[in-house]
Amino acid sequence: MREERVYELRRAILEAHSYYAPVPLSLDDLLRYHRLAFLRPDRELVAVEWNNLAVNGYVEDIPDSNGAYRRITATGLNQVNREVKLDLYIWGRQALTMLVVVLTLFLLATTSLGRAVSPGGQCQATAACSGGQPGGAPCVRFR
Repeated sequence: MREERVYELRRAILEAHSYYAPVPLSLDDLLRYHRLAFLRPDRELVAVEWNNLAVNGYVEDIPDSNGAYRRITATGLNQVNREVKLDLYIWGRQALTMLVVVLTLFLLATTSLGRAVSPGGQCQATAACSGGQPGGAPCVRFR
């Protein structure tokens, strides 16, 4: 299975748990979930990834079920709802792409062509701007 399909499978398992929460699910229940059925993975692969999610704290075993039934944890639910930073283990390259987009937007919002902008719209003295000193780079006023 391609690397991206593994991430899809992990997300689909968490999505199934989220959809049926707080009801615990068995492996057979997971395999009947529509998104997993669409991916058509092997039963063994689903079992391996389900165990990996349990080891990493995204789902937890129901006591006295010997691992036959599990439910989603708060960590897993946050990944499904995208309420926290996307985890590389669940999202793969999509997590990195989102991180780059957020950082780019942050940098664009806080700087303009290398000049830091103060809330009042005045250019602050930086390496790229002399702050209006004679002989230095001109200070540009932002609106």
